[in-house]
Amino acid sequence: MKVVRDRRDARWLPSRFHFALFRLFAYLRLRTAKPQLAPGLVMVVDPYQSAAENHLVSTLIFVVLTSFIVTLLNPAMSLPAACAIALPAAAVIIQALPVLCGTVIMPVVRKVVPIEGDNLRANSVIIMSLAIAAAIFTLRSDSPARYIAGAFLLLLALNIIASALMFFLRSAIADAERKFGVAS
Repeated sequence: MKVVRDRRDARWLPSRFHFALFRLFAYLRLRTAKPQLAPGLVMVVDPYQSAAENHLVSTLIFVVLTSFIVTLLNPAMSLPAACAIALPAAAVIIQALPVLCGTVIMPVVRKVVPIEGDNLRANSVIIMSLAIAAAIFTLRSDSPARYIAGAFLLLLALNIIASALMFFLRSAIADAERKFGVAS
């Protein structure tokens, strides 16, 4: 496990973030941050350590799924009724999706595509693909939720662009992190 000791500015190490937009922001912030000594502080360098990032992305997925359900229900009922049903339905679906992926979808996928290791990456790809499909469906509708779907797809496109930028900045990022004793 990689750790950085006694440096408060290590919170901006790009390798402490998972998604490219957050990594790019962290790198830009790291470049402008002044060294801050904090004796006794220990920070783990792991891409899943950012609570804000994890909560923001999971909330975004929840909102997109809710807007998709509203879009499906809105032709059959009023918008307030569709929203009232969509919120708890989205919560249930989000909890059921990993179970569904693990018990139904992944056995089929593993027969078609040989996947080594655990299902985490494959489950993430499947869930994100379903979220993208739901966003595209919602965006093409007349529902007011199409704006949410459009914002989600825009953020996804920005993350892809940030990923490309991070690829070109990889040596500069590695040099910046090496100053903290973190080798990529």
